[in-house]
Amino acid sequence: MARAKAVVELTSDEQRLLDGFRKIESADASTREHLKKTGQTIEQHGKSVIDSMLSAGKATNATTEKILSQLKRTTKEGRQLFGALNDSMSELGLNGRQSVDEIVAKLDEVDPKVAEQAKKMLAHWRSADKQVHFHNTEQEIERLGKVNEKAAVSSTGDWSTFATSTITKIGSVVTAYFGIQEGIQAVNAFLRTQNELYSEALNKQTELAQAQQEGFKNLAGLSEASRLGLIESAPDIARATGFSSIAGLVKATGSAVSAGADKASAQSAVTAAALLSINTPEAIDELSSAAIDLRRATGSDDARENLGFLTLAGTQARVVDPNALAETIAPALVNTVGTVPEQNRKEASRQAAALFAAFSKETADTTGRSTSTATTQFANELGSFFGNFQQQMIDARSKVELLDRKIADGKDTEANREDRKRLLAFIEQGKGFQDPATLFGRISALQTNNAIRDQFFSREFGEVQFKGAFKRVTTAADALDKSMRESFGTIQVDRAAFDNQVREISGGTAPLRLAALQSRFKAASEASKVDDTLGGLRGLVREQFGQVMEETRGTGFAGFIESLPREFGARDSMFASANLPGSSVAAEAFNAMTRTIGRQGFLSMGGVSLEEAPKMEQAAIAVEGFRGAMLEAVRQDPASINEIARDIRMTASVGADPRIRQADGSIAQVPREEFFGDLVRELLKVTAESTRVQKEMKAELTKSRRATEETARNTKNGGRSPSQVQRETARETDRRAGR
Repeated sequence: MARAKAVVELTSDEQRLLDGFRKIESADASTREHLKKTGQTIEQHGKSVIDSMLSAGKATNATTEKILSQLKRTTKEGRQLFGALNDSMSELGLNGRQSVDEIVAKLDEVDPKVAEQAKKMLAHWRSADKQVHFHNTEQEIERLGKVNEKAAVSSTGDWSTFATSTITKIGSVVTAYFGIQEGIQAVNAFLRTQNELYSEALNKQTELAQAQQEGFKNLAGLSEASRLGLIESAPDIARATGFSSIAGLVKATGSAVSAGADKASAQSAVTAAALLSINTPEAIDELSSAAIDLRRATGSDDARENLGFLTLAGTQARVVDPNALAETIAPALVNTVGTVPEQNRKEASRQAAALFAAFSKETADTTGRSTSTATTQFANELGSFFGNFQQQMIDARSKVELLDRKIADGKDTEANREDRKRLLAFIEQGKGFQDPATLFGRISALQTNNAIRDQFFSREFGEVQFKGAFKRVTTAADALDKSMRESFGTIQVDRAAFDNQVREISGGTAPLRLAALQSRFKAASEASKVDDTLGGLRGLVREQFGQVMEETRGTGFAGFIESLPREFGARDSMFASANLPGSSVAAEAFNAMTRTIGRQGFLSMGGVSLEEAPKMEQAAIAVEGFRGAMLEAVRQDPASINEIARDIRMTASVGADPRIRQADGSIAQVPREEFFGDLVRELLKVTAESTRVQKEMKAELTKSRRATEETARNTKNGGRSPSQVQRETARETDRRAGR
């Protein structure tokens, strides 16, 4: 059926045929009865029916000229390819001489399902007349006119003549269509690709809109300018880094801000994370957050330094998934560094990372979750014990006094005596002891002071699986302690580590170089589609137009016939612009709106039935939707109003009165002069405002670009792209209009 929709463009003759079919609809039951009586007659007319279809091929040239003329008026692509098409079309008239079998063979290439039905029909006709040679019946065609068609509808005796007329006219267009399909395959492929690009642009912008919606939730604490600047910087980051998921960049930006980043640090973090995750896009969210979280540990505002540090820590830890490492190590380091506030933060971060690595290897923790908890618990205990060491001494003396009284009363146990011995040793060794105030210093203190170590482990803390690791790492010369200190030497808060990792990811091996190139091309394509808001809007208009036309068809055979001209090209990429003429998105949206209004007019003929009421409501919503799309297109491209101005004037004076949804939800008919008058006023308002705002934006852009030339950094992060100006124009227009 998809091909059937795309083959017919009604002329005045076909329009007369449509009028006849509308009358058929009102006499549907009678028609069925007539068919029962005339089936034999129709079989006998198989010869003339098929002959008529073939002879109609002589009209192909006229139909072809009409389509070519229309093609020249529509898209830029159509105009460019017209010259080649014209030569190809000159031979199309010859198709009328082809046999029915050849036509069916072509049909099989276009639509196998329809071809199968055609083959069955052909076999049926041949069984009725084996001697059919399908000679010309041109004179019979010429005799058929409007009068005969009307008579055919009302007269049972003339049914065979009417059937011949009907199939002849449809056959004429079918034959022409087969010729055109063969003659302009190049156009078909080219425009199909264009439609796919529009559809992809729509899909990417819809995906981005969802990410932006979530991103705005995390950006609520920033100013409006910062929020919009961050959200709209994603395509530029994609181009710069080769990261191919723009929606992923937006989501990562929100995560970075929720971790405490401002606009500048969020952009820096996301850009750095993107460079590390071009082949693992699922990791960018956690990497971006980690780059910000690690600032609180390392004290460095350089996202590349922090991620380089994270990369080196990952080489020492048992955790193999970079995403899991970023998720688990960052909070552990932040908490651990917080227990040694007097220590240099970069040094403390390196020691904490080395401790994390040692614990993860000791327990074979590949996820890092348990290690993160254990590292935090161990560091907190060290902080509590050494940070309040003098209080520990006081508490120890108090406990000794209590134990002495218990012993004097004869109520002591062997455990009490062991505790007293340990406490006395701790008190003696702790005299004059000073907190090292560093993570490794505290660990070393436990390694070199057994009494202090015993007192430390008399406290209960940590999960059972890590208790052995806690004791091993505080034992001098233990292999785990040695591993920890070696990791400390490897782990640096150093941007060089980040740069080396990026180089390896993008060019370490031939497959990595290929993957990096592929990602960069894809990122450029994604950014282009996201920036192409007008292309996405065009894709939306075409998609919705096709859907609305399919879902609001009238009932019965009359609905089918009415749908042919109105839906011509609605779902076919080759003829989409033929059905929605105009080179601009605004023009296509306008024509989608007017054709939908035409569908409303058809549905309202003779009153709207219960079955048609939902379709009328859907059409009313679609009219408003296409109207909104047209206004948005003009808002982004004010010059496009010139293309639709003439069409608006013409449409306002002819055609059906549109039906639109009212504030209370009801559907009401509005005089077309009033509807189009309001539309013109709003278009002019949008155009004036958009033009003014664009001028202001361009002036601001020029000023910004001049300012960025003052320093290398500003030059590097220079002016906005034209697509950004376009987006900002639309946004500023909305703001001023109070939307």
